[in-house]
Amino acid sequence: MDLQADLKWIISELKEVKDSYLIEAFKNLLHSKKYSSGTDWWDEKEKKDISAGLKYLEMARSKSLDDVISKYP
Repeated sequence: MDLQADLKWIISELKEVKDSYLIEAFKNLLHSKKYSSGTDWWDEKEKKDISAGLKYLEMARSKSLDDVISKYP
């Protein structure tokens, strides 16, 4: 198996793909491979968003489910 030749062929084929579903599937495949390789399962943006949410809770800036439902029926 010639890895460089395979990569070259894959890149040349991808340049011709016009199917958005196929491109999305390929992105998902690469994404899942990245997270299954022993790296952390969340990225810095997710950590930042979770941290911000926890700070809102600490500052009592959260809303109950009933408040949200009453505002957006």
